[in-house]
Amino acid sequence: MKVESIGKIIFSDESNGLYAKISMGKVKNMPSDYLKGDIMYNGKIMSSIGVTYLGYIDFDKTRYWDYRRVTPLKINIQKGILPSDHLFRLDL
Repeated sequence: MKVESIGKIIFSDESNGLYAKISMGKVKNMPSDYLKGDIMYNGKIMSSIGVTYLGYIDFDKTRYWDYRRVTPLKINIQKGILPSDHLFRLDL
């Protein structure tokens, strides 16, 4: 079974005049994981959004995040156990 998120989402902050309209999937000539939309202030487009949740985030055609350029975090395992660790609970 294939499940995809396809359609439109509208975010609104009426008290501040902010809106975002996002189209998910079925964006012309793009894969189904692509989202496209606009952020508007009082009806005027302030920024355009282009996102693929498998790869990158663009605002106004400027790339702000790209999965290919992310440095993975290294796990730093401590040898000592903190006094607040669950192993020290008296009510076990």
